[in-house]
Amino acid sequence: MRTKIITSILVTLFIMSALVTFVPVKAEPDTLKIGVFGPMRVIQGKGLLEGAQIAKEYIDSNPIMIGGTPYTYDLVPVDSALGESTPEPTPGSGTLAMEWLLDEQVDLIYGGFRSEAVYPAREIAMDAYKIWSICGAATDDLIDCGGVYPNHPTPCGACVRCDYDKYKYIFRNTPTNVSILLKNMATFLQGYLVPKLAYLYGEAGKVRTAVLAETGTWCTGLWNAFIYAPSVFLGPNAIMDTSVSYRVAPDAGNVNTELSAMDSAGVRLIITILSGEVGRTFELAYAALGIKAVPFGIDVLGQMSETWAVTGGSCEYESFLASAGTRTPISTTSEPYTTTEFWDLYEAHSAITVDGWPIFSPAHAPIYTAWGIYESLIQLKHTLETAGVSPPFNTKAKSDALVPYFEAVDQVGVLGKFKYTTYHDVYSPDTGFTWPSGYVRVTIVQWQAGRMELVYPVDRPYTKKFKLPPVMYPLIVDLDLDAFITIADVSAAASAFGAYPGHPRWNYVADIDDDWFITISDVSAIAVRFGDYIVVPITTFPPVIIT
Repeated sequence: MRTKIITSILVTLFIMSALVTFVPVKAEPDTLKIGVFGPMRVIQGKGLLEGAQIAKEYIDSNPIMIGGTPYTYDLVPVDSALGESTPEPTPGSGTLAMEWLLDEQVDLIYGGFRSEAVYPAREIAMDAYKIWSICGAATDDLIDCGGVYPNHPTPCGACVRCDYDKYKYIFRNTPTNVSILLKNMATFLQGYLVPKLAYLYGEAGKVRTAVLAETGTWCTGLWNAFIYAPSVFLGPNAIMDTSVSYRVAPDAGNVNTELSAMDSAGVRLIITILSGEVGRTFELAYAALGIKAVPFGIDVLGQMSETWAVTGGSCEYESFLASAGTRTPISTTSEPYTTTEFWDLYEAHSAITVDGWPIFSPAHAPIYTAWGIYESLIQLKHTLETAGVSPPFNTKAKSDALVPYFEAVDQVGVLGKFKYTTYHDVYSPDTGFTWPSGYVRVTIVQWQAGRMELVYPVDRPYTKKFKLPPVMYPLIVDLDLDAFITIADVSAAASAFGAYPGHPRWNYVADIDDDWFITISDVSAIAVRFGDYIVVPITTFPPVIIT
């Protein structure tokens, strides 16, 4: 009996040993160290870290699999204004920040805002063969000078195009470069806004225009384009008033003098080129002073969802370039989140701290740096799994092996399809009124009743009508902005009766009450004003409607 018991125990132990030996044990994830390079004391840097955090949380649950080993992200943020008393990055602080990241042995680097700081940091990263995806800086020749660039009549010699062997490790994920930003602005201004304003307020058929731009490096190309070649970028219907165009500091706390001078000069279009706190200064001053000009251009702080509350609605009618409007459903097929799902997840995220940096506090919506870095880190999963190259990525050989796989990226993301140009810049072929390719592009949004509504391109089912401030133009049912309610306005609405976004007869300009449905109330609102007009050119404000 004793022998049987011992035998039974031994058999049991053998079976248990076999189970321990052959039942697979799920491997614990290793980590990829992701350097996040940005000005962490301002919204652009916080946006980088927030977008990266959303991507990290997804990868935590869906690790990157390389050679059978799962990997998640370890975010390593650095303030690109390292050592500065102010939050604005400088060449010196950018150098210190990049050296710090390399000392931390990060595998890959994302971010980069303020070209002044990115240029010297780029040289250090390239010398270390470190792959860096820029998410923030727009200056063309950080990536690709284009061969011949306005600031230098010959190739720059220091970009991916000019020296591929050295600079092949750098890519740009957001935004599009300055040249593409300018093309989008120019097509909208020339094809729509400037002719309308010239007709309504023009001096001899031309609208008086001024520029308010920051002093940053990235602004210089745009400033030069509008100031020195207005007929090329604004069209023949504009008068550029250089006497009241100004460049101001990114953190300027007062622009009253500049705006008052524009108003006194009869400026009716203000081109904004702003990315810092001066954007908020501008919004508040514009409303407080009652400036009778249409603001359009670039205002990064204007993209923040809290802008409406912070300015008390002073941002109403401001329009600017943006990645998306409020919950704009650009992509309904992107994984793991659609555009609106990402927006909602971001805006609802609880406040947390990452490596000492507080983010998502207060709750707010994503700006362009957040969209870009999120998309980049989601793309990275597919890129690394396809490449099959195992970390750490700390040698030239490893980086060289990865570069072709970065170059081959072609995926659907939250802002549309994404791929790189031959020279590692954002591929964005659509700069006109329509969006045929589906690849990421610049959109234009306008603050309307507390929401950022997309107004350009015009062929999307979610496009809304561009609106002039009532103090400048109270005849809001004038669909074609010709200062006269004619049968053409009534017919346009009647032809769209019963239509809604996606319907073949949908006409977004006829949606007077903004309910995404052309009803009898829209048609009636126009019909009852039939024959009303405003004398042009408009010289008094608000203009008098004659019935």
